[in-house]
Amino acid sequence: MKSLVPDKDKTLKKLSSFANTFGGYLVVGAEADKNARIIGLPGVEPKNGYKQTIIQWCTEGVTPPLTAEVSDPIPLPSGNGQVCYVISVPESEYVPHFLNGRKGVWVRTDEFSSRFEPRLATEHELRYLLDRRRLIRERRTTLLQRAHERFQTFTQQQPAAAQPGS
Repeated sequence: MKSLVPDKDKTLKKLSSFANTFGGYLVVGAEADKNARIIGLPGVEPKNGYKQTIIQWCTEGVTPPLTAEVSDPIPLPSGNGQVCYVISVPESEYVPHFLNGRKGVWVRTDEFSSRFEPRLATEHELRYLLDRRRLIRERRTTLLQRAHERFQTFTQQQPAAAQPGS
């Protein structure tokens, strides 16, 4: 939650931490307390092309690129011309996501983004990150095999005889 439009570096740290952990929402234009709970919606000035800017940052600034959904500007009820944006990032199948030009990976811990320190990670946490990619690959292989088998079954079926008079 941000009451100011965050810069590229802060935005990508937050969004990559969502993708690397459990997914999440960034509310640009929200005011938060020290526990990251929304306490107000002061909004931000509308930014032309903000949606495209975020998508470009996620594509060019992170490896592998992030998938993010960015809302259109949401006008505040106060009518003062301020808006909010909501950016949604799902938990990624392609973890870990690295910020280009920076060392390290960002993850969510409690309500905050922080740099992942492998020396502090447990074996379970490291295995979880690595196993997610393996599970996705296995799932894709299974789906492809099943699709191939169904296609073979379909192509081996005899076409139904044409009905007389049709």
